Amino acid sequence: MAHESYDLQIQLAHRRKGLGKTLMEILEKIGAAWGMEKVMLTVFKDSPEHSAHRGSDSPMLTSTTLRALRVTAPRLRGMRFASHEAPHYNEPSGYLFGEKPPPPGQKRVKEDWENIWYIGMYGSMLFAGVMLYYKPDTSIQTWALAEAKRRMEERGEKYKYEPSAPPSPISS
Repeated sequence: MAHESYDLQIQLAHRRKGLGKTLMEILEKIGAAWGMEKVMLTVFKDSPEHSAHRGSDSPMLTSTTLRALRVTAPRLRGMRFASHEAPHYNEPSGYLFGEKPPPPGQKRVKEDWENIWYIGMYGSMLFAGVMLYYKPDTSIQTWALAEAKRRMEERGEKYKYEPSAPPSPISS
């Protein structure tokens, strides 16, 4: 299961007004809706100049954002969230495709769907290759060459190059 950590930081001008408590209540409600097991709060006793976040460039919440959170907190009570269960993917096992290799001397047993997949995949690739090989040439260049040959034949001109006879050597 993935563990994630987030920081909530409140600007000095907005401290001691109950915003931290409100944010933690909202976080507890969201955590309960998502099935989180715990929410942890860390409060630094040091002044902001000496705290662990000194000099960080992380954006702090503005008073407008905090006001919006206060307004939406009561509405979160009855909401349902989409990700309220365990992850819908297989956790990595360290093996290729999550399949433990068989002991030495034993062959891997194919699953029922594998042969059908191989036949369908490679059969469709073969079919696509044959179709591409025999597809008609519909390029503009092919059409233009055929049209030029047709028009030249109508006028009685030759469209094939035929070199003239080489000049006879001069006898001295």
